[in-house]
Amino acid sequence: MLVDIRKYQSEIPFCDYVIISSGINDIYKNRTPLDELIRFSVGFYDECARTCPRTKFIYMSLLQTNTEWANNLTDDFNTYIFELSLRYPNLLFYDNYQLVNREILLEDGLNINDIAVKFIAKSLVRAVTNLSICYNDPSDPWPLRPSFARKALAFKSEAFD
Repeated sequence: MLVDIRKYQSEIPFCDYVIISSGINDIYKNRTPLDELIRFSVGFYDECARTCPRTKFIYMSLLQTNTEWANNLTDDFNTYIFELSLRYPNLLFYDNYQLVNREILLEDGLNINDIAVKFIAKSLVRAVTNLSICYNDPSDPWPLRPSFARKALAFKSEAFD
């Protein structure tokens, strides 16, 4: 669960990368309200940005499901974390949105199957490897849905004005 990441906080300063993967169960199964999960994330990243400025935090987006209510929560949380990543230079949003065909790769409408897990893992390893080679510039292999890409471009252009 996402909130369990604090268990590993003492180890984070020694890491080059921390990959954060969570799922709809962070919101649904534990009945954690979305605003509480957002407050937790903001507090965690605020603290980590100060105490671990050289560590890159890669947040993997929540995946869409076959359930509308879950997708609404997923979209809200992903949008918030993506926008948070624009404010923190060491937080990168890794968007699984276009990587997984949810109709084929969801076992029960909520959970991805082993093929999807392996595909996402290989894709993430390739992207992080390229990231470390390209001097921390998430570009070509870094997946981002079109609406987020437009927001990122707008944010970058505002920063240079």
